[in-house]
Amino acid sequence: GWWGSGRRSSSSVRSSSTGGSGSSGQSDKSDQSDNVGPLEFAQQAYQGAGDMLRAYTDMREANWKNSDKYFHARGNYDAAQRGPGGKFVAEVISHLRDSG
Repeated sequence: GWWGSGRRSSSSVRSSSTGGSGSSGQSDKSDQSDNVGPLEFAQQAYQGAGDMLRAYTDMREANWKNSDKYFHARGNYDAAQRGPGGKFVAEVISHLRDSG
């Protein structure tokens, strides 16, 4: 797979339910209900895929041995913070990584 050959733990996709504002500049959608409209879901999924891609390109630029698990977890976290759409795309990409 394009994320490396290591297996990830099943707990790497999590979203915060405690609230507060993050320092990443992203809106904290985890405090809101998971019921979003299809347009917002698609937007979150698109942005979440961008988060995953950014983590992947950062990993490639870092070129650091055995760092793939860190960057994959970071991409999962950033995407999941977008909301249900981001969480969905993070899970799909993670499953693709695991099967590849």
